[in-house]
Amino acid sequence: MAGNAVILKPAPEAVLVGWQIAQALWAAGVPPAVLQFLPCPDNAVGQALITDPRTAAVILTGSIETARLFQDWRPDLRLFAETSGKNVLIVTAMADRDQAIKDLVRSAFSHNGQKCSAASLAILEAEVYDDPTFRRQLQDAAASLPVGPAWDLSSVMTPLTQPPSPRLWRALTCLEPGETWLLEPQPMPLGQGKGAR
Repeated sequence: MAGNAVILKPAPEAVLVGWQIAQALWAAGVPPAVLQFLPCPDNAVGQALITDPRTAAVILTGSIETARLFQDWRPDLRLFAETSGKNVLIVTAMADRDQAIKDLVRSAFSHNGQKCSAASLAILEAEVYDDPTFRRQLQDAAASLPVGPAWDLSSVMTPLTQPPSPRLWRALTCLEPGETWLLEPQPMPLGQGKGAR
């Protein structure tokens, strides 16, 4: 559409999804010479794609660390990066609390909380925070999410694509001074499912 050929290089964890997207676009009439699919690890091959002067631009959905790495490799790169950040849901005393709980749980936990727009922080007015019914209902809503394999469409929480990073592992296992768990995260052993947590 913009007159550029595209190399689709999915993350190693998303090769199958990337392949399905490429297949659908080819079937819709996009010529394979215009959309090329290149599954490869994030190694020297990926770095060569980014640093090659024939690469006019890179579109990235990923972490800010990856975007900075790409810029370090090639400071003049036209990089269009959508990186994760802190997404906040604010609940005021005037809010519909049932709807707020539904929206907060859906935003925080759908896609395992791995989508870039997942709510990572909830700011509650004191009246809401101090309401034991609100906190109990929020805890119950999160605890009731079905946990299971990704191929079971009733699963809301599915396995991560890779082990948690040190930063994520710390967030899942450690509390800062003054913090408490509303619902403590618990790892689910492989092969189990449909439980909560």
